[in-house]
Amino acid sequence: MTTRLDYLRLEAAWGVDSGHGVAGWTDITEWWCMDAQTSISRGAQGEQQACQPGLLSLQALNDAGEYLPDNAGSPWHPHVRTDVPIRITYRDPALPGTLVSAETASLEGGTTGGWLTSYLGASAPVTLASSTAQAWDGARSLLITWPTSGGSVGAVASAQTVIRRAYRATVRVWIPAGSPAVRFGDAFGQTPIATSTLTGAWETLTVSWTATDGRVYLAVKPSGASSAGQSVYVDGLQVDEAAAVATWSTAAAPVRSRFTGYVQSWPAIWSASSLSGRVLVTAADRLKRLGASAALRSLVEEEILYDSPSAYWPLGEGDGASSAGNISGSATVRRLSQVQYGTGGAVTFGSGTGPGADGLSAPILAPVDASNGKTLRSISSAPLNAIDLGGSILTYSVTVAAFVATTTASRTVLRVSAPLNITLDVTLDGTGKPSVVIASPLEGLTLSAASTVSISDGATHLVAVSWDHATLTVRLIIDGVQKASVSLSGTGLDSPVAPPWDTVEVGRDGALYAGTVAHVAVWPSALTAARLAELYTAGMTGCSGESSDTRIARYARLAGVDPSQVSLDVGASTSIAHIDSTGMAPLALMQRVADTEGGPLLVDRDGMLVLHSRTRRYAAPVDAALPLEYCTPPDAGWSLEHDDSGQVNYASSTASGSPAVRVIDQASIDEHGIYRRDLDLVTTDPDEALAAAQWLVSRHAEPQTRPVGLLIDLLTISDDLIEAALALDVSSRWQVIDLPPQVAADPFDLFVEGYTETISGTGWTLVPATTPADGGTVWTLDDDALSVLDGTTTLAY
Repeated sequence: MTTRLDYLRLEAAWGVDSGHGVAGWTDITEWWCMDAQTSISRGAQGEQQACQPGLLSLQALNDAGEYLPDNAGSPWHPHVRTDVPIRITYRDPALPGTLVSAETASLEGGTTGGWLTSYLGASAPVTLASSTAQAWDGARSLLITWPTSGGSVGAVASAQTVIRRAYRATVRVWIPAGSPAVRFGDAFGQTPIATSTLTGAWETLTVSWTATDGRVYLAVKPSGASSAGQSVYVDGLQVDEAAAVATWSTAAAPVRSRFTGYVQSWPAIWSASSLSGRVLVTAADRLKRLGASAALRSLVEEEILYDSPSAYWPLGEGDGASSAGNISGSATVRRLSQVQYGTGGAVTFGSGTGPGADGLSAPILAPVDASNGKTLRSISSAPLNAIDLGGSILTYSVTVAAFVATTTASRTVLRVSAPLNITLDVTLDGTGKPSVVIASPLEGLTLSAASTVSISDGATHLVAVSWDHATLTVRLIIDGVQKASVSLSGTGLDSPVAPPWDTVEVGRDGALYAGTVAHVAVWPSALTAARLAELYTAGMTGCSGESSDTRIARYARLAGVDPSQVSLDVGASTSIAHIDSTGMAPLALMQRVADTEGGPLLVDRDGMLVLHSRTRRYAAPVDAALPLEYCTPPDAGWSLEHDDSGQVNYASSTASGSPAVRVIDQASIDEHGIYRRDLDLVTTDPDEALAAAQWLVSRHAEPQTRPVGLLIDLLTISDDLIEAALALDVSSRWQVIDLPPQVAADPFDLFVEGYTETISGTGWTLVPATTPADGGTVWTLDDDALSVLDGTTTLAY
């Protein structure tokens, strides 16, 4: 007898990192041991707790050693290793759907959807257009007009598939009389080919196959030679699993992820009485990776490193240092060392400060005069602007930048040099106004452009020169704002390759720099003014004042999470303070921001990093209302508990740079005693800190009643409720209805904080961790029911 357990699937991504959006899943369900318990845990145990990494444990058959890392005979060798992406999905085949977008399937939006033209070896492409002349469903179809060709052109739509799973693709075609028949199938031979036989009528073409790749490219192309102007109308594309019902639908195929993460271990195990082998698979979601990631440097250092500099000297060495280390990772770049010109002068490490938000000291260069003193210089054994283009090493664009502070004019701040004495300087004139100066003695060439604003004011500035060889433009950018530019067109420096810059120097002979310098960096690319403005802000303020979602997205990006794998609510906290990230793991930084936002930070079942804004729960709609009969264990009872779990009647809250504020509920304290919680919020807004404390005490001053021991039976719950039950997740609002007559409040109104999911050969259950949702009804302006204070509504923040 088929049950819902038969619709669960186990998948792994061998040899690819599907956590970065790469499609490469393989169905390994046949090795999943359903007779052993599979356990999934996600979220938190309570509203005032942080979400923990999602965890998965299960057993898989290993009779042939498929999951032994050193077994060269494994079909997955050599990819059986830790950190393999793994997931569990569920698909009810009775629910129709498609693996392409609704617009690609039906074209009703008036576009060509996800259909693309493909040359497929031909000399001319097809033309795609939305058409109302013919339609199989609705009012529109895709009109494909052929060029003159030998049949190699086509229109292609793609869909993500799971390797080793069976699929079916159907398309409807209408061919005008005189136009060639068409073929339908994968452009690269993964599927069979279906060929049309009719003209002047709609015809259905279907192909079925077992996926051997993570994506299928379904092409409609002429079966033979075509002439310009011949055409075909296409409509009703549907791609779905072969086991699913073939009913036409433009709805997304209802594939429900239950867990997505990375294998932590899979030790091989054997029972004492059998030689049949198994592996015990344990996995964790991305949250564990973010918590175990290497500690970060200061925000400005991380932002500079994010753009892959070819050389980077933070210059944060302490007192007594004589040179600065390069942290770019390049083995060809030497330390930034002192060079003496004339006599006297000093470079004193640890005596100054850089941009201020980096927590580092900085050296001060103090020459005797313009000709007597010291510079800091590094010579690389390879060009700093070298890039690899298909195996060819070329010298191209470059950006050099540094944070500086000086009161001395008529000096050179930075010099970058190349062989043949080609130099690129940032100099200060007699009033401290910076200029970019390019000199090529062999060409007899000197180019320059000047800013109109002085920087010899003692303040810290980010000075940068961006040489964009694609546009042959050199830009002087101060504090993230372009101040001047030089064109290289028509000069001897406009050749296909740029000078091979190999030397960086702070100051130069005859114009020795005097002042503080920090974070000298070189990139083999042309950074934009906008990007340099971000670096300036990171150094000067640590990006203080940005919203919670923006800050978490920043930390995620710096931790290597692809932006496509991040989905964040717009944060209600809009004044996040600078946090010194030095020595902290990315997850710890993100959690501090999430705590300030007042919403959970977690990885969802699809592997996406998500943040829920605190406003998500304000007057939230009910996601599922389930009768009690489906929410209690068959062989155990459940209880109503009224205790001090989560009680808070004394809150102390601190904003960044502000004294602590205190909010208490004296009546609750008098009756129950003090239940204290301290909030250390990374906001620059003291009003937000006060509001957070007020919100906490207003909702939790009194003990709350909550059900304990509820369990949702996903195997036996009715068909009309299963989709709602499967959708329950962290922050879902869940109501339990049809309660016993002794219970005064019907329904139980709950928020899901986390859950444990258990799968076995005979059962499938979900045990949610919940908190009461009644405090989520907030005051709303001009709402007849929700704008009444001192009732059932609460002032939110």
